Amino acid sequence: MKRPILKIIGLSLLAVTIAEAPFQMFAQDGSTNAPSRKATTNSTKKPSTSATQIRGKLTAVDKISKTITVGDTTYQITSQTRVFKGEKPGVLDDAVVGVDVTGVCKKTDSGGLAATTVHFGAAKSETKKPVIGS
Repeated sequence: MKRPILKIIGLSLLAVTIAEAPFQMFAQDGSTNAPSRKATTNSTKKPSTSATQIRGKLTAVDKISKTITVGDTTYQITSQTRVFKGEKPGVLDDAVVGVDVTGVCKKTDSGGLAATTVHFGAAKSETKKPVIGS
């Protein structure tokens, strides 16, 4: 009794797969008369929200406009930015030109870069440990 039912189920699945194949070919074919996606997404495209790394020497600090410049790139410090001095929490006043800076930033709606996390100075794990016995 089980064998005929299994045969019917197997043949039914095979028939559905074969019947569906032409529709899948049309969906993958790029020669249809439908407009391309590139043409429909002109100015409604939002900027990427993926995070990028901040790494380098601090070259400028503007405490009035709340920006820092690392190398040639300027980053906005917002109320959501987490600031650290070493491994401890810090503030923008801890920023000293010439210190190493690491962190993470993301693009803003206006096209700028907003820092999400900023570390001024080397973290404890990044400092060089003295060599014993030399």
